[in-house]
Amino acid sequence: MIELQCKQDKEAANKSRDFILALVEPWISTLCTDSDTKVTKLRENLAQRVETERGEVDQYTPLKERIQHIHAFSPYQPSISGPISVQLAIKRMLEMPLTLAELDSKYLYIYWCPGDFRYVKIGVADDVPQRLRGWEEGCKQEVQEHLQQGRGERIIVKHAFRVEKLVHTELKEVRFKKMGCKGCGREHNEWFNTRPEHAAKVVKKYSDWTATNPYQFHRARNSWKLDEHIEERKVEELSEPIDFQPLKSSVELPKRKGPLRLSTQKAKPRRYNKFG
Repeated sequence: MIELQCKQDKEAANKSRDFILALVEPWISTLCTDSDTKVTKLRENLAQRVETERGEVDQYTPLKERIQHIHAFSPYQPSISGPISVQLAIKRMLEMPLTLAELDSKYLYIYWCPGDFRYVKIGVADDVPQRLRGWEEGCKQEVQEHLQQGRGERIIVKHAFRVEKLVHTELKEVRFKKMGCKGCGREHNEWFNTRPEHAAKVVKKYSDWTATNPYQFHRARNSWKLDEHIEERKVEELSEPIDFQPLKSSVELPKRKGPLRLSTQKAKPRRYNKFG
C-alpha cells in the first residue's frame, strides 16, 4: 500500500514538473545561449510532452483553459525584398504608386500569444476585436493585443495597407513564419522577432508619415504617386530603420569588476574551539 502511494505521488510530481516546464519554456530562448537548432528541438520536445500530458485540444474547450501551444518558428524572407537591403527595400516601397486597396483607412493591430514569447504579429483590420477573436477561434490560442496609444485607444491609419507593407519591410530581417499552427494547421509568415514596443514605434513612424498626405493623384497617369515636391532627403531619412534593441534576459547576472585572480598562498589550518 505504501509503495502504491509513493508511486502515485511520484507520478503526480512528474506531471506537475512537466507542466511547469511548459509554462516557463518561453523564457528558455532568452536565457539559453545554445544554438538555434537545439533551442527549437527543446521547444518541440516540450510541446510534445504537454500534448501527451494534457490531451488534445478540442473546439468545446473554453479558451482560457486551453494549452498555450509552443510553436516552432523559422526565418522567412519575401521574394520581393529578401535579396536587397532594408534601406533600399523601404525606399522602393515609399516610391511605389498606391494600389486601390491602399487608399483605404483602417486599424493596424499588434498582438502576441502566451507560449510564443518574443514574436509579434502585425496586421490590418476594420474591426480589431473581431479580427483577434477570429485568430483565437481559428488557431485555438489566446492572443494578447498590444495597444499602441498611451490611453489604450485605437486610431485609424491612413493608407493602412501601405503602412503595413512598410512596417513589414522595415522588420524584414527579423521576420519569421510559424511552422504548422497547432490550431488550424497552416503556416503563418507575418510574425516578427521583436518587442511589441519596437513594433509600435515602427507603425507610428509610417502612420504619421501617411497622415501628412504624401501621395497625390496624377490625372495624366490615373494613379496615386508620391508627391514630387517631397525632397529626396526626406525619403532617405524615412528609409533608415529605427534602431533595433534586442531582447535582454530577465535574469541579470552580476558582473565581475576585475579579472579572476587565483591565490598562490597556502590555506592556513582552521582552528576549532571546544564546541567544534
